[in-house]
Amino acid sequence: EPKLDIARFEELIKDITSNKDILQTMRTNLTKIGSIVNNQDSQVTNIEAAINSQVGQLKMLLKSAQTEEE
Repeated sequence: EPKLDIARFEELIKDITSNKDILQTMRTNLTKIGSIVNNQDSQVTNIEAAINSQVGQLKMLLKSAQTEEE
């Protein structure tokens, strides 16, 4: 009659539990990374808008200076 290898069974249970813990940690880290990426994307968008505004202001200053020279 077949016997259950209790030691192997317990070893597999331990490995499965360890892998589940690793997966949970990875999932948590991915969630944090996603939040960081979203925050950085928002900051990039804000900086891009500021740069575009500043470029527009510089163009207006140049245009104004050219008009005064004429």
